[in-house]
Amino acid sequence: MEVLREAIRLDPENSHAWDSLSWVLAYETPPEAVEAEKAAREALRLQPTLPVANYHLGRALLLQGRYDEASKSFEREAEFSARRTGILERHSLLWPKATMTPPSPAC
Repeated sequence: MEVLREAIRLDPENSHAWDSLSWVLAYETPPEAVEAEKAAREALRLQPTLPVANYHLGRALLLQGRYDEASKSFEREAEFSARRTGILERHSLLWPKATMTPPSPAC
């Protein structure tokens, strides 16, 4: 994590470094969900269409129990993702904890 913080110190406009920091923070034991959210939001401020940053923001929100916001973030990830796969799998993380209807598979 210190390497990422140093990268951000040297280049605070590096969206990928901010996103990577978000990823690391969310997978800490215990997760640092609020800090992960802040890092993901900074990555998205710098590069709003970065798909992976939308996913990491969704994960940070999910860890905080903010299911509706997480779902919207996962949807933005799919919108910006070139391959548009994985949205159903990511939404499945939400179904046990939230009352939402699973999305229909595209025909």
